[in-house]
Amino acid sequence: MIILAVLAALVRSVGCNLMDDTERYDAIDLAFAIGPHQLVDSTINELCSIYPSLYPSSEKDLITFKKEFSEFIADSQQMKEEVLMGSSSKYRVLPGRITELRKFANEEFQKLSQEEKRFVQDSSGLIMYKMLIQLPLEIATSQKKNFKKRKLSKDQIKQEIADREYTVFHSWFANDVNLNDIPGWRDRLGGDNFDEL
Repeated sequence: MIILAVLAALVRSVGCNLMDDTERYDAIDLAFAIGPHQLVDSTINELCSIYPSLYPSSEKDLITFKKEFSEFIADSQQMKEEVLMGSSSKYRVLPGRITELRKFANEEFQKLSQEEKRFVQDSSGLIMYKMLIQLPLEIATSQKKNFKKRKLSKDQIKQEIADREYTVFHSWFANDVNLNDIPGWRDRLGGDNFDEL
């Protein structure tokens, strides 16, 4: 859930306790808490000011990047690992940025404590941690505060999340991505775990 999120997260301090983050993450249903468009848009602006070389050079490239990034989020774990390890991929834009991402990840991995290095194992493990836990956790926590402030009921929250994710995703890629080709995509919108609210 992801490459742009990783890049943005990699520039943050890694001084947090990774295990505690994982426990907090496990308590939040991310299918409910965050959608792909949130991950993409919340990180592109940050990336553009920190690592200009990673930012798409044109609006057309940006749209392609968003499309491939969202497919990447919705795709299988096997595809994620394939792209991250630099193997051949069906994606056109991601691999070029993966090369730079891996460089950043290697640098950040060297800064980890021995305990943290054992936890993530290697720079690819750090990438997966950043992608799947750290930044989504921050965004999910922010969303919780927003929903509480607006005093929405659990049903209202679920419906709002589902409608917004479907509408935004479909408006981006109506001509490129058939949502019916992504197994269970519509069912995952909104999620079902509201205990953390």
